[in-house]
Amino acid sequence: MSQNIEEFRNSIPVGDLGIIPLQSCSELGNMVNEYIVDWRKERESVLHQDDKIKDSYIVNTKCSRFGSGEAKGQILESVRGTDLYLLVDVLNYSMTYSLCGNENHMSPDDHYQDLKRIIAAV
Repeated sequence: MSQNIEEFRNSIPVGDLGIIPLQSCSELGNMVNEYIVDWRKERESVLHQDDKIKDSYIVNTKCSRFGSGEAKGQILESVRGTDLYLLVDVLNYSMTYSLCGNENHMSPDDHYQDLKRIIAAV
């Protein structure tokens, strides 16, 4: 048993965990975050790393759109030394944005471009 615990401790990543669910995948991102928070809290006595146990692993980000339809990605906190996992649903057609005053549904390419914007912001 103690060998399994030692293997578990040695398999814990060195970097902090960060989850970036883009707007198209925010519901799934919250579910993943809740699962990881609960999972790590249950194993707190085995982890022995208080800095790895947090109330949330979601990184605060924003993809703002301008009136022309162009956008910019922003990460609103430091992610230096963080192992990041980005979640995006490129087939989420329910997402909309304003383009020259008209409501426009996001295409898979729009979601992919937002993903690239956040990656560039990292």
